[in-house]
Order: sequence, then C-alpha cells, then structure tokens
Amino acid sequence: MYLFVLLGRRRTRPVFAAYVIVGVLLAMTHVHGLFILLAQNVVWAVFAGKARRPAYLTSPTRWLFAKGVTGILILPWLAVLAYRALTGGAPGWLPVPGWAELLARGLALASPPPVQWLVVGLVVAALVAPLGAYYDDTQKQEFDRVVADIEAEARRTTAS
Repeated sequence: MYLFVLLGRRRTRPVFAAYVIVGVLLAMTHVHGLFILLAQNVVWAVFAGKARRPAYLTSPTRWLFAKGVTGILILPWLAVLAYRALTGGAPGWLPVPGWAELLARGLALASPPPVQWLVVGLVVAALVAPLGAYYDDTQKQEFDRVVADIEAEARRTTAS
C-alpha cells in the first residue's frame, strides 16, 4: 500500500519498478494478495474519476502500464491457480507436513551444521528452562529457611 501511494507522489522509475516487483511477489506468494491488487484498482478507479484527483494517484497511462506489467508477470501463476481450482485442487496444494518433517526442514534451513546445533541447543534450553526455574525456586525457599534460622539464632544470642 505504501508503494501504491508513493507511485503517485514520486513519479520515478525505481518507485515504479518497486511497485511492480512487490505486486508480483505479493500475488505469487500469497493467494489473497490478488485481492489487495484488485482493491488498489478499485480505489484508483473511484478517485481517478473525480474532478480533483488526489495527489497520491498516478496518471491513468502510468497506472494502466504498471498494472499491465504486473498482470503479464503474474499470468503464469494465475494460469496454474485457475487450473488447480478447476481440477479440484485447492490453491494451497502442498500437503500438510507433520511435526517431524517441520523440525527436519527447520534444521535443514538453519544450516551450516554449527547453526543447526545452536538451534537444537536453544530448543533444548527452552524446554529445560522451566525445570531450572522450579529448581531455582526450591533452592531459594531452602536458602530463605536457612537464613531465617541463622537470623533467629543471632537474635537469641544477642538477647541473652
């Protein structure tokens, strides 16, 4: 959305390229991103027809060119999405992984091996930390009892 507004305010090629690239990545990585791109078209169409066009809207030629380039680049993805939807496959056709597969993929992504061991160590530390807190609490209670006994003995000694 930021680039949508920036496209009208700063009419430069880098902003135009960034808008197109982000739009393509949005559509290809998240199916619901298509609705954001469509909503931008609706906003542009509603406000472009006004006598005083807001400053954040770009010109019709530039807008249509940006949407045309974005549309051409996401066309292969739209074809795959339409095919999967028409043949009964859900848009998210990847199987749901189990816990073991998630852990294995997470460790594979956390390569090289020293980083994998760091991740395993952090997971183990996160699982063991509550035990340490329990142990620390019981040790603190024991320490407080011993301190109270020493203070009571000191009071008795000074009182006599």
